[in-house]
Amino acid sequence: RLHSEDPDNFYSGTYEQDAFFTQFFGVCEAMAKPEDCSRAIYEVLCDQVTAGNVRYSEMFIQPTMHKHMSYPQMLEGLLDGIDRAEAQTGVKSRIIVAINREQSLDVAVKLVQDVIDNSSERVLGIGLDGNPYIPASNFKAAFDLARAHGLNRTAHAGVPVHDNGEVIDVLNCQRID
Repeated sequence: RLHSEDPDNFYSGTYEQDAFFTQFFGVCEAMAKPEDCSRAIYEVLCDQVTAGNVRYSEMFIQPTMHKHMSYPQMLEGLLDGIDRAEAQTGVKSRIIVAINREQSLDVAVKLVQDVIDNSSERVLGIGLDGNPYIPASNFKAAFDLARAHGLNRTAHAGVPVHDNGEVIDVLNCQRID
């Protein structure tokens, strides 16, 4: 459920982690069609250009959190929105497909396979985000598959500190976000 359906009040209130995730899950539930993804990324990119003269933007996406559409459907919408924003403003954008640590290794491997099967020059590679207390090493097989197919690899890491070593040494990430 969304915190507010009024766009002017959508981001009002506190920004504690639980409140953020309640909003995030609500947004994921509301974005159910490729057209929703197209509109969202188009508007974000246009807003970035207007507010800050952004010329290049990388965005993490979590396809497995959007239960009403497949990765190929989501990608179709995102690419449409990116193309429209670039045509209108000149902004360039790329996507990093994120594995959610709170989901299973099977879900992660399937997502990586979807990225491989639906390649796009606008998808830079895969990432890892979500609860940092779930060990990054749990997703070694997914990152090994990505590496074997030439996908770039990154991860949100740093808390707890040992996570940095896991994402570099175990997952063979090329950068930490």
